[in-house]
Amino acid sequence: MVEIKLVGKEGKKKYRKYKCRVCGWVYDPLKGDPSQNIPPKTPFEELPEDWICPICRGKVGKESFEPLDEYVEF
Repeated sequence: MVEIKLVGKEGKKKYRKYKCRVCGWVYDPLKGDPSQNIPPKTPFEELPEDWICPICRGKVGKESFEPLDEYVEF
């Protein structure tokens, strides 16, 4: 078994972007979600359970997002 560490430059961690399967909006943890008071540098896994897609608004939540092979570092 191979262990993959997601650590970038200078010990920064890599965080995955997530995409809404309904509308295609991408959650970028480096930017957060200002429309719902989610500060920058908030990993997707740390979003509140009641967080919803800011485009679909109330129609879909975290369960409708899929991980992308795109990362940001911080």
